[in-house]
Amino acid sequence: MKLAILLTATVKVQVISGNFSVKERAVMYSSALRYYANKIGKKYPIVFLENSDYDLSELKKEFNDKLDIEWIQLRPNEKLPFNPQKGKSFNEYLIEFISNN
Repeated sequence: MKLAILLTATVKVQVISGNFSVKERAVMYSSALRYYANKIGKKYPIVFLENSDYDLSELKKEFNDKLDIEWIQLRPNEKLPFNPQKGKSFNEYLIEFISNN
């Protein structure tokens, strides 16, 4: 059985009622990736699936050599069925659905 860690992310929230700033969210995801880098390194693959237009280059620079990581980014301008009016749970569900099809 192949195990992988799937980390869904929205660094730049584009729905109403976001609780954290973009900078705060980027720090949280960086912290999560740092945890995995320290605990598992490249032992298990990680899929980082992000659904905003946040620039991931700094995260990639920091973690590409430390983790077995695949970066997938679904940007809102890619004519995907994201709907900011429905809130982030609906849009996170779409990430899972789109990435499996």
